[in-house]
Order: sequence, then structure tokens, then C-alpha cells
Amino acid sequence: MQPALLAALGLALLLMHASVPLGYYAAALRVLRKHKASGGRVSEEVISGVTIVVPTYNERNNIIDKLNNVADETKGMGESEVIVIDGGSDDGTADVAESWRPPPWVRLRVLREGLRRGKHVAENEGLSKATEDYVVFTDADSLWAPGSLRAALRALSRSDVGLVTCVKRPLNIMEVESGYRDLYNMLRLAESAMHSTPIAHGELIAIRRDLAIKLGGLRPGADDSELAHRVAMSGLRAVAVDGVICAEKVPRGQGYVEWRGRRAQHLVAYFASALRDLPRAPRGYRRVLAVEAYLHLVNPWLALAALALLLAAASMGQLLAIAVLALVALTVLAIPHARSWALMQTFLIVGALRNIRGRSEVWRKVEK
Repeated sequence: MQPALLAALGLALLLMHASVPLGYYAAALRVLRKHKASGGRVSEEVISGVTIVVPTYNERNNIIDKLNNVADETKGMGESEVIVIDGGSDDGTADVAESWRPPPWVRLRVLREGLRRGKHVAENEGLSKATEDYVVFTDADSLWAPGSLRAALRALSRSDVGLVTCVKRPLNIMEVESGYRDLYNMLRLAESAMHSTPIAHGELIAIRRDLAIKLGGLRPGADDSELAHRVAMSGLRAVAVDGVICAEKVPRGQGYVEWRGRRAQHLVAYFASALRDLPRAPRGYRRVLAVEAYLHLVNPWLALAALALLLAAASMGQLLAIAVLALVALTVLAIPHARSWALMQTFLIVGALRNIRGRSEVWRKVEK
């Protein structure tokens, strides 16, 4: 193939790779601005009494801060139940949890599994033991911003909402992760305004207990997002709420690569499975699901193919290919959001390749 044709094809694929997400972001911004202008109000009702399920594995250094955070958020809401499900920790997490002295409005239960069987197993165990009508699943290494639980439960009090999740802020700031989160959070909120977001966060998942049981509880892999998808497919909405903010610790160095790669691997598998539901998805959700599936399953490979064609053309001395590659490199180096985007595309490609070899339901814990 002629170098000029290689360069033209590479440029066309690169433009296609960029145009879909940019168009989606622009549309999402318009939806979000319109939603905010209309007020986007929810009921002022606050649900009294909630079961909060905290799965743990080697969270000795985090569990007390987490329990204190939960206690602060549940104060003034009546009596709430906190169930810590420990999956065979060898650092004394369960003992530390049991040593915590709950305030009068919190009932604490610590359940020891004895064996690590995966996060979704612990969550389902907590769900089966929950006594309140509303259940909130949350990660032990995350913290809720003040008022987040009340905001989540207010949103959940709407008759058309079946699941509420949070927007996320990294606790230990990393440029790549922060840039990624800015765009990521905006999309989750805009998708929620359209109908539902197909991506939920384990830092806070609020749902009616009977609905969670009816839908079969949590499943392995992207357990949080997969549950949100099933809620949306049931006809209810799964939404992220602006006032529901969770802070999460972000690992550094090789730990970050492993952590982010694992999440990408889960999302690729999840969207590949969810895509089969597209024809019968509710209308508003169908558009969101289609675009997000495309962005996770197809778009990264367009970038890879474009770069391969451009590199081949550049190796033959094609000036257009050389110029385009130089422009791409400068953009990634100069613009943090572009750098974040390029890294996430890489993780999605690697995640898809890893899924070919199969996935594990129990992963090595990454220290944060």
C-alpha cells in the first residue's frame, strides 16, 4: 500500500477515534446544563434507617476511619445498621472493627467469612443479613463527603429511581487520575440526567433491599456497574448525584497500573456482556449504553490501528504521517486531559487482551 494512502487511512481513523468522544462530551454538557437550569430537584424526604454493608480484606488501617465516617453520615437519621463482612483478613481487620465503639444510633455487626471469596460474595452475604429496607454498599478505603448519604437517600426516595451512586474524587491527588475524573464525573451526571448511567461506583451504591434481592444481588467482575445496568434494564433509573461525593485512595507507581488495569478489564468484560441487552434497553438508556459500549470496546482499537498505519507511513518517509504523529505526541505531552485519555485507552486495550486469558473473581489486593 502506498505511504500516502496509509497516512490518509491512519488520519481518518484517528479523527474518527477523537470525534465520537468529543461529540458525546459536547452533548453531555448540553444535557447537564439544561438539567441544572431546570433545577433537577428531588424530594426532601430522607429515609430513616439504612443498612450499610462494608466488605473488607486487610483494611486494618482504614476500617476505623470508615466506621467513624459512616457514623457521622448517619447521625440524626434514626437507628442505622452497619455490617462489616471480613473476607479472611490476616491483619486483624475484624478485631479492629469489633473494637470500635459505635454511637447510640449505629448497630454494628462484624461477620467473619474466614476465607476470601471475592467482594461480590461478601456484599451478597451482607445483603442477606440486612434488616433495613434500604441498603448501601461501600468500600472500606473510601470516605463520604459530608451530606453525601442524605443526598443519596433523598434521590433514592424518588419513585423512578432504583439505584444511586456517587461521583468520585481522588484523596491523594495524581494529575492523570484527576484529569480523568473531571471528564468521568461529568459524563456520569449527564447520563443520569438522560436516564441512567451504566457505570456505578463501589464507594457508594444505595438501593432498596427488596429490589437488590429481586435482581439477584451482586455479581463478580464490575459488580457495582453490572447492578446499575440491571436496575436500568428493569425500567427504573440508576443515577449518579452531584451532591453524593466519595473520596478514594489511589495507589501509586506499579500499584496504580495494576489497579487501573484491573478496573479496565472489568469494564471491558461488563460492556461486552451488557451490549447484548441493547435492543430491549429503555429508550433513554439505550443511547447511553450504546455510546459507552462503543467507547470501551471499539474506540481504543481505532486509535491503535490509526497509530500503526501512521507509524508505517512515517517509516517510509511520508511527511503527513510524520506531522500527524508529532502533533499527537505534542498534544499528549502538553494537555493533561489528553494524557489521561491516552493512558485510559491503553488500559482498555490491555484489559481486553487479558480477558482473552480469563478473569479471576478474587484479585491480589493493591495497597493504596
